[in-house]
Amino acid sequence: MSVQDVAAYTSLTPDFWNKLRCDGGGPRYFKISARVVRYRRSDIDDWMVERARLSTFQEAPQ
Repeated sequence: MSVQDVAAYTSLTPDFWNKLRCDGGGPRYFKISARVVRYRRSDIDDWMVERARLSTFQEAPQ
């Protein structure tokens, strides 16, 4: 999935995904070339599941 595809899939902006990738802590991605990044849908889904919470008192993932 392209960054634009991931943004549409998650309702988050491409800027969010670009910043997350630069800052670290996001899902695995593939650097195809200097300007092409791709994600697997399963990696996006796994990353989101890791962030599921039942309460605001739960700790965030490291």
